[in-house]
Amino acid sequence: MLWSSLGPERTSNWIMPKGQGQWSSEFKVNVLHTMDLHTTKGDFKGWSVLKKQAFVARICQVMTRHVMMGVSVAAVKDTYRSHKANRAQSRRQTTSPYAWCLNWIVDNALRSTVVGKEANTHGLSLILECGNEHNTEAEKNFYAIRDEHKLEAVLRSISFVPKQECRAIQIADLLAFYSRRHGVAMEKAPVFPSGPR
Repeated sequence: MLWSSLGPERTSNWIMPKGQGQWSSEFKVNVLHTMDLHTTKGDFKGWSVLKKQAFVARICQVMTRHVMMGVSVAAVKDTYRSHKANRAQSRRQTTSPYAWCLNWIVDNALRSTVVGKEANTHGLSLILECGNEHNTEAEKNFYAIRDEHKLEAVLRSISFVPKQECRAIQIADLLAFYSRRHGVAMEKAPVFPSGPR
């Protein structure tokens, strides 16, 4: 999971001090694990669909005050690997799908009509969930891009935090989980040549 923040004041609001309380006294959820929410396990055991929807609605309410934009990027791994194999003879290095998605997010944040001005003015800091096998590559790419394009003042930092210590990572997990499921469903959906009937 990835969270990017614009400016130092946005970053500090989302990193939780150890032992900080629940999402809200109303729901008594300590850490948002989206898979648990989806499968009604862990903190969500025994919850009705309506209660889960109310919880997500409450998160969205809070997000509107703090989140400028949410982006979900995915690469179809089989297609990506096929293209990577075709480029094997090229001298250009191809990154993992994870690092490619990260690069896409950084590039688009800097060019965005929604957040680009703030990103270029106040800087962009990335917070990734620790534990992913591709984090080292992502960090290396971040600094390579920053150095190559002389973006030291814009691409401020990349850091790694445990999910349980960062609400932003938990929200990014929520967005990624459901947007990916939606994307997979769209990939499998029948194509109507002349549009739906």
